[in-house]
Amino acid sequence: MNIIERLFVNRPKQGEARRREALSLFDALSLPDRPQGLEIGCGQGIGTRILVEQYQARMIASDVDAGQIRLARERLADLGDGEIEFRECDARNMPFDDGSFDVVCAFGVLHHIDPGWREAVSEVGRVLKDGGCFVFIDWLMSEKVSRFIQKTITDWDIVDEPMLKEALARNNLAIEVFESERCWLGLLRKCRGVACKRGADFSTTENGKRPGALRGERSGSGGSKSSAPGTCRE
Repeated sequence: MNIIERLFVNRPKQGEARRREALSLFDALSLPDRPQGLEIGCGQGIGTRILVEQYQARMIASDVDAGQIRLARERLADLGDGEIEFRECDARNMPFDDGSFDVVCAFGVLHHIDPGWREAVSEVGRVLKDGGCFVFIDWLMSEKVSRFIQKTITDWDIVDEPMLKEALARNNLAIEVFESERCWLGLLRKCRGVACKRGADFSTTENGKRPGALRGERSGSGGSKSSAPGTCRE
């Protein structure tokens, strides 16, 4: 991130807005007792705080930027050191064993990973346990802008909605919740979602519903919910 982006994403007001969005996604999950969790691009540690406070998770808060790790330590100091480990690492090549985590979260991260956001998604699929969930919020290019950029700026590793959904599917991450809204006069889309890792024995039940790690009626939608241009707030 450049200095302008860093100032924007690290604002306390921004953190509170992101927390409200994240809570609605975590509320859809049914996690095991004291889950193992990972936050990628932790920044202020929004996901880490929610998972420790509400789910008693044992967390790793990771970021490629040492400055962001220092910020997370400061913002999460009141939680103590017992349940949180801070790791400086690249999301495209994470130093964790396969199937290590029940939940991985990334809020506003993938669009910053240029090049290599697909490698980061692949790593998420690798480190999740079967049935574990990836919880994400991100900014995507609109499909029209994406097509234009791909024709004119060939070395920009952009992410749009079809690309993200394809990358999730390729890495055995089944979309259970996906919502998106148009922003910035339709140039961008803001998305939020949950994708759960299919195990080797992942199959539908007799009533046609898939077993998974979600609760309630939000699962299995996989669609987009659109709003008028400019209505999304960050």
